[in-house]
Amino acid sequence: MVFVKSPRGEMFFCSSVGLTSFFPRDIVDDSYVPPLVLTDFLLSDKPVPVGGDSPLKKSITGTHSLVHLIRGHPARPYSSGSI
Repeated sequence: MVFVKSPRGEMFFCSSVGLTSFFPRDIVDDSYVPPLVLTDFLLSDKPVPVGGDSPLKKSITGTHSLVHLIRGHPARPYSSGSI
């Protein structure tokens, strides 16, 4: 990745997927917290089944304990895939 700061303060980042530029002074906090959606559960890159000798004894669908675990860690949504 290559980066440079212009005399006006604009930051430029260049990578194999494109060029991104912004003024750091224009960055604002985003209060939107995206919903947590689990699409898969893996251990050592292998899907974890429910039941049997699996560590997952019951389905985690609708489990609220995961939400409590995650709430203490802020989620940061990114709108640019090149950062």
